[in-house]
Amino acid sequence: MGSTASVPFSTSEFRDRLRAAKRRMRDRGLDVLLVTDPANIYYLSGYDAYSFYVPQILAVTHDRDQPVWIGREQDLTCARETTWLDREHVLLYSDDYVDSELHPMEFVVDRLDEWELADGTIGVELDADYYTARAHQAFTAALPTGAAVEDATKLVNYCRMVKSEAEIEYHQRAAAISERAMEVGIETIGPGVRKCDAAAAV
Repeated sequence: MGSTASVPFSTSEFRDRLRAAKRRMRDRGLDVLLVTDPANIYYLSGYDAYSFYVPQILAVTHDRDQPVWIGREQDLTCARETTWLDREHVLLYSDDYVDSELHPMEFVVDRLDEWELADGTIGVELDADYYTARAHQAFTAALPTGAAVEDATKLVNYCRMVKSEAEIEYHQRAAAISERAMEVGIETIGPGVRKCDAAAAV
């Protein structure tokens, strides 16, 4: 798991990102960070799949050298094929938690309890598009009395603002591709040229 060529960056790149997130967690006094924004999950784990219509969470803790991806059982293959995580750091909830009285965030709280973090200070992305009001309600209702929940919406986003050498290289390659596509488009268009031919050339 995590050794597939589908992972877009090296393991060392992902570890650097994780360290940066943990530094910000320490600065905020967070014991655990629950990431639900698909872009931020991707940034820290590489996970890339059209499965965000059900809750999926990336849990970052200080004592683990990898984040823990928590998602639906049927999405195991996506986690295996697109992330750098080993199997121990991929946790699956069953369909008993989908469209039922149970909620996947209750499954998350059970895991936090196992890790002895459920009564700590927990950061969540309150403004993430797929972290719903029901998800937050189910999460907070399942937490023990001593837990503190903090809004950590922009924590990973601020990490993403500082680009690594690998990211800068990808940006430069993408810019070169875009520039060439524009050049070809300009060279191709003209009176009588069909749109489909210009699009094909681009």
